[in-house]
Amino acid sequence: QPVRMTLGLHVDTNNCRERRWLTFIIYLHTTPPWLGGHTVFPLASRRGTREPRGGKLSQLRASAELLLASGIHHTGQAANPCLGPEVRSAAGHLLAHAEEIANIAASNSGGEGLPVEQVFWAPGGPGMAVAPLRGSCVAFLTRSAVAAGAIDARSWHAGAAVLANQGGNMETTLTQDCVIGKWTLQKFREVPPEDAETRCSLESFAKQHGDLRPCYVDNVHFEVACEEELMFGK
Repeated sequence: QPVRMTLGLHVDTNNCRERRWLTFIIYLHTTPPWLGGHTVFPLASRRGTREPRGGKLSQLRASAELLLASGIHHTGQAANPCLGPEVRSAAGHLLAHAEEIANIAASNSGGEGLPVEQVFWAPGGPGMAVAPLRGSCVAFLTRSAVAAGAIDARSWHAGAAVLANQGGNMETTLTQDCVIGKWTLQKFREVPPEDAETRCSLESFAKQHGDLRPCYVDNVHFEVACEEELMFGK
């Protein structure tokens, strides 16, 4: 199978952006989902579902929390030789699951001429993949009330690669590459500096502003789609 999670996974506090608490990803271009390009959330769970204790979600969440406790906000940082093997193992665990979701989402999307399903849920376990659909967006909390304002381990995510060579032909023209790309606009909300002077005040602000609800904003309809307070707008 092709490798899709080539850029690794991250949380949006990566690169010393500790004050980020809310992210919007706006899709400016529709990418055929059978070619990939999904935004993958390996720990997302469908609303109303509950997994037995000790299940796959618990194991993945433990890996995600270990990375954050080790100061890792991007899986690529786990390659640091100063870190223990358990950190590299946790990063590999999350990446492998995200890779599986990305490949299944692309292979199960049908093909050209079929209706585009924007949201793909991983069968039999946690995880979802959002296909780029022009005019839609996804919003999610990096710091949530569920995590008491701290970085929510469930917010790990990444964009899967767009692979144009799906027909067996390994030669892709420049024109095809330009047409089959993926274009997004990301907007981040940060805790105001005056509310982030200490970790306690930062987390308190995020906790108090961590409720995403169905609404209309500038003619965009937002719907809450999963337990992780992740929203879709069209």
